[in-house]
Amino acid sequence: MSPSEEERCRAVCTKFGAAGFYKLLGMIPSSDGPGSSRVVMPFRQELVQLYGGVHGGAVLSIADAAVNLALATTLDEGENTSTIDISLSFLVPPGARDLEARGTLMKRGRKVAFAECTVVAGNDEEIIARAKAVLYVR
Repeated sequence: MSPSEEERCRAVCTKFGAAGFYKLLGMIPSSDGPGSSRVVMPFRQELVQLYGGVHGGAVLSIADAAVNLALATTLDEGENTSTIDISLSFLVPPGARDLEARGTLMKRGRKVAFAECTVVAGNDEEIIARAKAVLYVR
C-alpha cells in the first residue's frame, strides 16, 4: 500500500469512527488497504435481544458498515457511498460475543459497486454471517 493510500484509509477510518450511529453501537473501524475493511463491535448488554445474544439488527449494521467502509477506502475527494441493497445470511447465532465484520470490495464501477462481508464472533472467530451488498457511488 502506498503512503497516499495508507493516509486515505486512515482518514476514512477516522471519519467513520466519529459518526454518531457507529459510535452508538461501539464500532471500531480499520482497513488493511483500499477495498478492505475490518469493523469490530465489542459485546455490550445494550446490543442483546430477548434471548441474550447480539440482536440481528446489530449484526446487519456491522456488516453494512464494513461493506461501505471497504468502498469508502477507494473514494475520491467529494465522492460518498450509500447502500442500494444488502442481504445477510445468518449461519449460527452470534451469542453474547464480540463481533468483527470483514468487508471486501469485489467490483467498483463509476456509480455502482459490489461488496461482500464475513462476520465472525468471539476469540475462535466463528463465522456467524455472510453478507452481499450493492452500493451506490455518488
